[in-house]
Amino acid sequence: MNTQYNARILAEAVPIVAAAYGKKFGVKIVFKGDQAKTDGKTIVLPSLPPNNSNNDVLWGYLTHEAGHVRFTDWKFVPTAPNRQSMLNVVEDARIELAMMRVYPGTMTTLNAVADHMARKGHYVLQSAENEPYDILFSYCLCNLQCNVVGQQGLKEFWLAAEQAFTQVFPASTRGKLDLLLQRVVDLKNTEQALNLADQILELLKQEACCPEANDNASSQQENSSGGENAASTADGTDPNNPLDSDVQSDGSTERTDGTSSSAKGDQLTDSLRHGAAGEVEGAEGEPNKPTSGEGAKDQSEAQERLLQALNEGEFKSFDPRSKLRSELFENSNHTEEQVLSVPVAISIPTNAEANTIWNRRANSAASGIRHRLSGLVQAKRRSGSISATIGKRIHAPDIHRVCTGDTKVFRKTWTEKKPDTAVHILIDNSSSMKRPDLEMPAKEAALALGVALEGIPKVNPAITLFGDSFARPVYPVLKHGERASEKLGKADLSPSGNTPMAQAIWYALFELSQQRCNRAIMIIVTDGRPSNSQATRDALELAKRSGVEVSGIGINSGDISRYIENSVIISTVYDLKSVLFGLMKNQL
Repeated sequence: MNTQYNARILAEAVPIVAAAYGKKFGVKIVFKGDQAKTDGKTIVLPSLPPNNSNNDVLWGYLTHEAGHVRFTDWKFVPTAPNRQSMLNVVEDARIELAMMRVYPGTMTTLNAVADHMARKGHYVLQSAENEPYDILFSYCLCNLQCNVVGQQGLKEFWLAAEQAFTQVFPASTRGKLDLLLQRVVDLKNTEQALNLADQILELLKQEACCPEANDNASSQQENSSGGENAASTADGTDPNNPLDSDVQSDGSTERTDGTSSSAKGDQLTDSLRHGAAGEVEGAEGEPNKPTSGEGAKDQSEAQERLLQALNEGEFKSFDPRSKLRSELFENSNHTEEQVLSVPVAISIPTNAEANTIWNRRANSAASGIRHRLSGLVQAKRRSGSISATIGKRIHAPDIHRVCTGDTKVFRKTWTEKKPDTAVHILIDNSSSMKRPDLEMPAKEAALALGVALEGIPKVNPAITLFGDSFARPVYPVLKHGERASEKLGKADLSPSGNTPMAQAIWYALFELSQQRCNRAIMIIVTDGRPSNSQATRDALELAKRSGVEVSGIGINSGDISRYIENSVIISTVYDLKSVLFGLMKNQL
């Protein structure tokens, strides 16, 4: 191929990046169906078109969902909509903080998604005329995302929610709610997050029913015994509360911005005290003092709205990210086959006896090939010479150039660099290959080539079997960088199933994208056609655009030539060894 290998094109492909994210974060990502979801172990995404325009936002979405897979314990997710919505608000902030602590680079990606959602209107600018339920949950969400996680792109939405909340709900509620929300920085797991979500809902219910009684009880508790009681420790934590068990002994916690949360807690505690006295500051900084007449009526209406917001939670959920999912996957390909996913490699068990047998066969067949390929590479690296303007010795035949003003009278030698090539060989291991005259010679020839290439400096071979099913499509025999003598016994895997060539190509492309090489070569050996033609063409098109040199070898079948231009057809598998050598001779 004339196209120069460009690993960056591969690295930016959606399935390749998804596989890299999955490998980095320790999660599994597949493209399947028409819905984006997470089951606690796997992130399932709809199959996206190759020219998807929202890739940058998609990576941030994947980071967020990977945080749920890594840090969310799904057995604590409730079924009640209001509890689930509040847990989502708390848990989203908790897992994003956790991802930023473990992977600091994700801060940029996660913040970029928040900025995108703000620009696209996935967050709503709240006002006093909006539904109380939306105001309440927007206030909690924007408060956490903006002030705790640090996503300043949501500041406008936070300020609007803050003003609407102050106008609609009881004045004494905000300080107490803020104090609880700030405890998200201390949460260690989903159980504690659910505990905090329930505390928030309980506080709101109490405020809706009898705020005055709660304020009086709060004041009495603070004034009795210097603020201490039998159920609390001297630093104000509750030993029976799992949320307090992880607070540092000095009463402060380390925040993501490097500051201590104790100062913020002191401010909120002051607000809580003022709230108990009916002096919590409003949105404009003026204290809201209890009054009679119209003021009492407004307070009663605020309590009713708060109670209404909580009751509405029994019938609906709150999830702004549903809009993001709809945007990202509105052009998804609705298919049940995972044709755009980089499959997870299935480990092949091996034993010493099989390893000995296959090593003997491969090395015997590779002995002649290795010397011929090494000689070919050495021949390509032989020195040449060119005319140059500087050098140590004048080249006599070029002296005449001086008369014309050409100073290239010196001779400079050059040496071609080593090939620096990654080669990935894919061998069809479907049920149609389950014939002694097909399986054994095909594997032997491929293993021999792998052994031969391993002996050439800067040539990095890999061998993978593909077959079985869409769920289990690829079986690595030799990975890039491994020693062939220790792995060849894995080839002793009985052929079975379909021909998932598309998945095999995606796997090989991902593995090639991880190698530092100037050239990438893929060789596909098969006796038939792929199970999914269009998916195979899509994967090969990406390989072509990225400069991966793909060759096909069809055994007793010309189907491979319909997909790969550089293909050869052999009538007997025993010709495979010479054909493989011929391909490598032309490419190396």
